[in-house]
Amino acid sequence: MGYTTKNLREYRMEQGLSMSELSYKAKITASQISLLEKQKIKKPQASTIRKLAEALGRPITDFIEKEKN
Repeated sequence: MGYTTKNLREYRMEQGLSMSELSYKAKITASQISLLEKQKIKKPQASTIRKLAEALGRPITDFIEKEKN
């Protein structure tokens, strides 16, 4: 099981948050959020995903990569 950030920008925009605002709420850098949104970080850490999910008010399951058949 891995984590995915492919919908991170969509989730952030739904909340009306800038990268800086999400950065503050999640306690991670805006540059890291940018890299995650662009999927430049292929295997994000569970702790990072947990912080993002909490800051965005989303269940962590929204960030779990679905298995490919």
